This record gives sequence, C-alpha cells and structure tokens, in this order.
Amino acid sequence: MNIQTILQQLPPRVRKTLYWLVTGVGAALAILQGAGVDDLGPITMTQALQYYAVVSPFVGAIAVANVKKPVVESAGLGEMVQDYDLDMSGFEPVGDMDDVYGPAAT
Repeated sequence: MNIQTILQQLPPRVRKTLYWLVTGVGAALAILQGAGVDDLGPITMTQALQYYAVVSPFVGAIAVANVKKPVVESAGLGEMVQDYDLDMSGFEPVGDMDDVYGPAAT
C-alpha cells in the first residue's frame, strides 16, 4: 500500500485540509523569511525550513489524491506518431535560411 492509496482512502475534507495546511505553512514560512525573522520560538528559521523541506513533497501527493477522476493510461506520443505517415518533404521554412542558420559556408 503506497502513500497515494492511503491518502485516497481519507475523506475528501481531510485531504483538502491537509493540502491547505501544508501549503499555508509554506506560505507563512516564506513570508516570515522575507520579513527577516530568524527565530520561531524554540526553533530557528533554518530548522523550520529544513522540516518543511521534508514535508513539502507530500503536497503533490495530496493534490493528486484530491483529483476526483481516476487517471487512465493514454497512448504514448511515440505510438501516436507511428500511426501516421508523416511526409516532411514539402516543408519549407518561413523566412530566409541565412537569417536562421547564418550565411552558407563556401
């Protein structure tokens, strides 16, 4: 069982609260650091930012868990391009070739 499955089993309201809590703490730390605050009571700003750096990757996991529709696998770009016979022989660039690539070597 991965973290994504665990998060999706939580009620939607709890997931949204977790997301806003972690995001809000990050915003508050950014504002405090910009204001020049060095101490946050028992810990320093550096320690607080280090703790947040450990927790902040979970914001993405929480955001993905909050998505209502399940993600379906789609065809890769390579598969999609292979379905078409692309003929690039008629391609002509817009503008002067010397402007794009520089003067031709002689």
